[in-house]
Amino acid sequence: SSGINAEYGGVFVKDYILTKSDVILTPDYRPAFYFTICSSLVCVLAVLFIRWEEEGTPLIPSPPKIPIFKNRRLLALLGTVFCLGMCHNMIQNFLLWYMEDIDGSHICMGIVVLTEHLSEIPFFFFGEYAIKIFGHTRLIASACIVYAFRFLSYSIITKPWLIVPFEIGNGVTLALMWASAASYVSLVTPQKHQATTLGLLGGLHFQLGHFLSAILAGEFITHVGFKAAWWMYATFILIIGALYVTADTLLPKKDNYEELEGDNVGKVSPPENEEGASVVQQPPLTSQPPKLPHVENADDISPVAEESVQ
Repeated sequence: SSGINAEYGGVFVKDYILTKSDVILTPDYRPAFYFTICSSLVCVLAVLFIRWEEEGTPLIPSPPKIPIFKNRRLLALLGTVFCLGMCHNMIQNFLLWYMEDIDGSHICMGIVVLTEHLSEIPFFFFGEYAIKIFGHTRLIASACIVYAFRFLSYSIITKPWLIVPFEIGNGVTLALMWASAASYVSLVTPQKHQATTLGLLGGLHFQLGHFLSAILAGEFITHVGFKAAWWMYATFILIIGALYVTADTLLPKKDNYEELEGDNVGKVSPPENEEGASVVQQPPLTSQPPKLPHVENADDISPVAEESVQ
């Protein structure tokens, strides 16, 4: 929906400038803003008709204590995802600006955004199969490589329409990367802490990473220009990818995260037999017959009770 709205916005802005505005060199983006407001109101109306199921959970639960800093491999992943968020913001905030500098039309900009979002669909759908085949580390590293390839391509492209095919790589840099990172966090994090850790992952990528990159990239572009900024980001993300692969290779494959704050704390493991298989202890069997209720007169005993005693 984001890609389709971007294409509609590009069409509205272009038509409005050519037919209604007297100043051609000063684009008027009000039609796109009006379209966004109308779309948001439709979403609000749709949410009003949703029936929410209330659960008996507290409104303000106490924050869980997660020993994130004791899991070094998870820390390496969080740091890499944070840097990938900076690269994502560089494209989201400044690619359209760069296209405008090389005389890109608003329709072309809308098609670029549409291609970015459409490319995410197949990679999200086949993300599980890709993780099983290549593994989490290789997919995260491939996202770093594709980001660098996109940045270097932007630095040498002079025609805006040539940017469109390179936006297919957004499926790898965002969809496949996010599926791999979220899957890895779910595997190494205890179930009771998964929601908090996934929230931290999203905050580092979409919030803190975007915030820092919006400031740094703006300064880089102001002082050195777009082409140098693309090269700087390409070099930066390649170094981050190499550091992540090195850390994932050197750090121990099995850490004591679950032992520190996991779901298995306080649970006694069952004993094992000579072959190493777990043995489930059964309660001891008693040879005493079942006790019958006390009766004062023997005639009151039913025939069914007499048969059980025999």
